[in-house]
Amino acid sequence: MHRLFVAIRPPGPIRDLLVDAMDDSPELRWVSDENLHLTLRFIGEVDRPVAEDVATLLDQIRFPAFSLRIGRAGRFDRRNGGAIWASIEPRDQVIQLAAKIDRACVLAGLEAERRAFHPHITLARYGRSSGEAGASFEVHDVPGAYELPLAALYLAETGRVAGVACLGAVIRGETTHYDYVCNEAARGIQDVQLRTGVPCAFGVLTVESMEQALARSGGDHRDTGYHAGQVVLRMAALRGELA
Repeated sequence: MHRLFVAIRPPGPIRDLLVDAMDDSPELRWVSDENLHLTLRFIGEVDRPVAEDVATLLDQIRFPAFSLRIGRAGRFDRRNGGAIWASIEPRDQVIQLAAKIDRACVLAGLEAERRAFHPHITLARYGRSSGEAGASFEVHDVPGAYELPLAALYLAETGRVAGVACLGAVIRGETTHYDYVCNEAARGIQDVQLRTGVPCAFGVLTVESMEQALARSGGDHRDTGYHAGQVVLRMAALRGELA
């Protein structure tokens, strides 16, 4: 599986300005220089043939050159945290380019992007729930859902974490690869918590489309990441009570 997104990488001088604006506030998780980007289309995990189709269609896109500048700063607030971002101006040409990219993704067999597109560069993320409970957390990325159990085991065996929330999304493709990834991720995460005694929440979305994934990531249905975090906190508290 390949985890894909389409983005514009800001030039070095612009990234330097953004990094210089970051302070050492412990409440914020600042985005590193190598991860600063303007997302035009999030794709997610897809099989190699789909990834190749997407790459071929994106290579055919032609769009006139245009200039951008950094605009105002803002924030996205959600019940379990949020993000600080810098807007991009002017918006019209970026929105038009994003629309062409979305059409190419649809031609490759992906679901159309249904969320409104707001051009921005994410600068930092923050959480509320864990901080309010007097707890701290750390974030670690893995290549895909299949690798979550091993990463959970690495963390559980350090002895420094009370629990692990395993988050991800697997979107069904045209092959049975989807079933193997989902089954092994679920089995592996369960094995880790039974083996180590460290609570490991299964927050992996197993869905049919990107639309379903977004709806369950704080959209219309539920926030699976938030609920996985709550499961870890509750099970860690139960473990402490019974110790």
